[in-house]
Amino acid sequence: MSPDVARSIDGGAHRDRWTLDWLRPGKRPIKTDPGSIVHVVDGFVSVECRDYRLRLPAGTTFICPPDETPRLTAFPGWSPQLLHIARRGRSNSASDPCAPTRFGIVPGVVFDDVHVEGAMSAVVLALSDCNTADLELEVAVRRATAALLAGQRRSRHLARHCSGRTRERRVEQYSRLARARAVLAWGDDPSIEVPRVAAIAHMSTSHFMAKFQRVFGCAPHQYRIERRMGQARRLLLDTTWSTMQIVHCIGIESTAAFARMFLRHFGLPLSTLRRGAPANELRGE
Repeated sequence: MSPDVARSIDGGAHRDRWTLDWLRPGKRPIKTDPGSIVHVVDGFVSVECRDYRLRLPAGTTFICPPDETPRLTAFPGWSPQLLHIARRGRSNSASDPCAPTRFGIVPGVVFDDVHVEGAMSAVVLALSDCNTADLELEVAVRRATAALLAGQRRSRHLARHCSGRTRERRVEQYSRLARARAVLAWGDDPSIEVPRVAAIAHMSTSHFMAKFQRVFGCAPHQYRIERRMGQARRLLLDTTWSTMQIVHCIGIESTAAFARMFLRHFGLPLSTLRRGAPANELRGE
């Protein structure tokens, strides 16, 4: 089957209807459906929402907010390939792990979860196989969304640290914090000030900093450094990109600033790794 052909899977009268298609954004933005799932198969993509922008690499999965229509564009110098899954459900059964519920999937970015990435890769392979029956593809999609839910459940317990008399209110506050966390990790502007991030979470600066520390266990600035250095480590170990490409993709202002941050964070000079030093020191093994 050609990867340019969209697939629609109807699971029956009591199941969800899935629409899968490939997206290849260019310089002109393309819009996605609210609440849909976008998995970056290859390349880098820029995601523009109402009040923030993200730059996402291959292997990440973006869950679109239910009340927004994000715009996707190719990151300069890349030709990204994206898998788009839109779910138009007719079942809200609580017994169905993939049934759409109001708080079933928290909008944001899912990353560093091998189960989610593996499940999404299985969908990509099934969709690309011209001999794959719809039933096999449906199973792959449902497993992928179940993996998304499971991956989020592992972090959703953090919502208990949020404010609110009901679970729905606590999860709603957590989703705003998770959105701000995504901006810190993947935001298009790496130097964005904390007050601006707090505004994205619809909180005052002091309240945001206190809640972020309580829920995620570190200060916003510390989290931003940890995440962006983690991205750099992955790119250094898993790609042959130049230092300039990595600096550009993770949003550091210059190669010199990146080299200083890398040395300070990992205790190794960047040139040592590029010469083939043992990677296990950077992988934390």
